Amino acid sequence: MRFRAFLFLIVAAGLLGFSAYVASVELKPYLQGNIASFQPEEGLAKGLPDVGLSLQSQQLALMRCAEAARSVTERLQPSKLRQPAMRNCQLLADRITSASPTNSFAWLVGAMAAAELVDPIGMRDRLRRSQETGPTEQWIAQGRVELAENARRRFGPDGLDFEAGDLKLLVLSQSGIGAIASRYLGQPDFRDRITTIVETLPERDQERFVNWVAGAARELLK
Repeated sequence: MRFRAFLFLIVAAGLLGFSAYVASVELKPYLQGNIASFQPEEGLAKGLPDVGLSLQSQQLALMRCAEAARSVTERLQPSKLRQPAMRNCQLLADRITSASPTNSFAWLVGAMAAAELVDPIGMRDRLRRSQETGPTEQWIAQGRVELAENARRRFGPDGLDFEAGDLKLLVLSQSGIGAIASRYLGQPDFRDRITTIVETLPERDQERFVNWVAGAARELLK
């Protein structure tokens, strides 16, 4: 009986220690700050962002990298900080997609980092995987469209053909149609492509898009 009790105490202590370790790993990304206060460029340049074991903590670390890639302030950082920071973010995203190939947001963050590292092929391939694994995620699709449009001239008219699915999704959504209408007005080479997509939609959706474009035009004239 004493042996069993002693063995039970050892197992309990081991489980307690493991639980404490898991809790510390899981909480570390949250204790460093929320999404709005992501690690500064210096922190990202020193090493990979701390990531817990859960999907939620992974997404938090990815959001920090996404904000660093988008932020005007961070984009103005010297290359000695910017380049290693983006390499670490790409390593983080690739590590997550290696373990979870269906993580569409991780594929997008990897594409954003590749764009900053002037790796257009890597960016395109990751964008494609993001679209394949998250074709109905509107908030991710908005990031993909922004990245694809900025790089379109490099690939030609058919190099980013998978973007058509994202454009259709955003035209049909409440949150994305405004951005598409504004891009229609401000980007002449975008008009033919989006018009071709809108023409395949039901008439009510075509009218809705026309109304959004008209509204965006009125805002420009104010």
